[in-house]
Amino acid sequence: MKLTLSVGDVGIPIRLTVVDSIQQPIDLSASTTREYRYIKPSGAVTVAPAVFVTDGVDGKLSSATVVGLLDQEGGYKVQVHIISPGEDWKTTALDFNAVDFLTNED
Repeated sequence: MKLTLSVGDVGIPIRLTVVDSIQQPIDLSASTTREYRYIKPSGAVTVAPAVFVTDGVDGKLSSATVVGLLDQEGGYKVQVHIISPGEDWKTTALDFNAVDFLTNED
């Protein structure tokens, strides 16, 4: 099931677990930069800092939506960007939607 948020939502936590090719959590505890890259329906990219949910060993990260992030209706993508000593990589992007429920009422 794909996540659907409302256009304009603020403070909604987006929690992701970074896993390897066999779905095992990746230890992110040594990372120096953790961020979410949000790709809007227009193609514009917004970067937001991500924090550990625990200690990073379990690969769990969280970032909350902020004012201006979900400002367009349509399909979004979110991708995790990690920088660690000697490494700089991004995850596969995940899809989610933002719907303007006020203009799409039945």
